[in-house]
Amino acid sequence: MLLRDLHYFYKILSTPYDKFNLFLKGKHNLNENILEDLYLKKCFNSLWIKKLNINPSNIKTKYKYKILEKNCNLIKIKFKYLKSFSLSNSPKGIISYSLDEYLLILTKTHHRFKIIFLVNKEENPNLYEEILKKDILQITNIISSNKISVWSSKIKVLDRLYDKYLKINNCYRTPYSIPTSSSYNPLKACEYAEKFALKANPEYKSFEGIGGDCTNFVSQALYSGGLKNSNTWKPYSNAWVRVEELYLYIIKNELGMELKENIPLKKGDIIQFYTPKLGRFFHSGIITHILPDGDYLYCCHSYNKLNYPLSLTYPILYPKIRSIEIY
Repeated sequence: MLLRDLHYFYKILSTPYDKFNLFLKGKHNLNENILEDLYLKKCFNSLWIKKLNINPSNIKTKYKYKILEKNCNLIKIKFKYLKSFSLSNSPKGIISYSLDEYLLILTKTHHRFKIIFLVNKEENPNLYEEILKKDILQITNIISSNKISVWSSKIKVLDRLYDKYLKINNCYRTPYSIPTSSSYNPLKACEYAEKFALKANPEYKSFEGIGGDCTNFVSQALYSGGLKNSNTWKPYSNAWVRVEELYLYIIKNELGMELKENIPLKKGDIIQFYTPKLGRFFHSGIITHILPDGDYLYCCHSYNKLNYPLSLTYPILYPKIRSIEIY
């Protein structure tokens, strides 16, 4: 019974916008606010993809879940949704992947499970961690106040978001080459990032679930690319695992520089994302490919992504990014 209802939720996530009205008209097992929120998100993404003039193909999805807690008629579940697709302008053989994580609260009524609360880890990391750590009975007030998120307002400002995206997109790009004087080899860093984007390197400690693994993963890629350890930057120092500390270490030690908004990115550059709900830069990734239309593919942990288009997260989820070129 639970498996049936979770599979139904998976079908909702994997159904494209142009067919989503079937769920709106028929019976479903979601709170109305949640269903409307998912609908608005799909609507925005459909409009955004058309704006970008990209057409993802060979889309494949799968899911898995884990029951975290049961209490009376309530169940808390971690739901992981993996999606892969191809872009026509990606390098040959390159497939993009993203792993979305949700926390679901379900209640059992009339032999069915209904989803009464949902939070996406990347969209709302603070709330996700709060729900993850607390017992179900401690979060009933949060569950009852679950509201529509920001997708309706994002649809209204879509043109403004697109103009913001174009500021990093419309840049002249010179052919890529590795500086002969540099000990940092960005191609080796990218090779490492692509190898371990979806599955952590077992030789390193993972900080998944204890603060996030994104900067730890980026530091591993930088080290694999030839950036040398120091007393300050080594596993698992603050500069190795924390977003702001890594940025300050690179800049203060003149190992790299922050790029201006109109400067094109290159393979092996570090990108850091500003998270509005936290009010600071909170997430790190690494550029792995440059696309002909000016978009970029990147890899990251915490919200695991492999060769994922930057245009599908910036500026949709993150209003600001900063980029760091390693010398």
